[in-house]
Amino acid sequence: MANKWVVAGHTDVEAQRKAIAFTGKLWEQTQQADSKLTDVRIHLDCGSVFHAHRSVLSARSNVFLGMFESDMEEARTGEVKISEVSRSAFGEFLSFIYTLSTSKAADGAELWSLADVYEVEELKEFLLSSLNEDSVLGAVRFASNTGCPMAREALHTACAEVGRKCLAS
Repeated sequence: MANKWVVAGHTDVEAQRKAIAFTGKLWEQTQQADSKLTDVRIHLDCGSVFHAHRSVLSARSNVFLGMFESDMEEARTGEVKISEVSRSAFGEFLSFIYTLSTSKAADGAELWSLADVYEVEELKEFLLSSLNEDSVLGAVRFASNTGCPMAREALHTACAEVGRKCLAS
């Protein structure tokens, strides 16, 4: 036993970077219109279609997990229909699912709503952490209009923190 190599649990920042790069490569696969490596097509009511991987969607969202593990039509056909969301917001939502970041400016209210519906808590945390003096007013308006008390509380708290930082500088 003295010669046994035991590796204690630790966080390897480089390994985390590589893992995100790996899912970034999966994200690149979804951007190909004729991607043969994806197994889900997501249809928006505006006519846009996104390609994705069931396993990636299910790993980030319990809603997608339940959808694909059940006998629902989406699990059988690999076709998902989503309504009442803009193409740009849904594209950034998928980008976040794959890469834990967004690539361009997007409507925070739409992203929050998608995160809420599909139970992607990491996206809510990301949105709260990305609040700044330019976006805080829109977040306050959204928080005031949302029917979800937990969302309202989290957004108001984050907005107040941004306000305190602005006043301190």
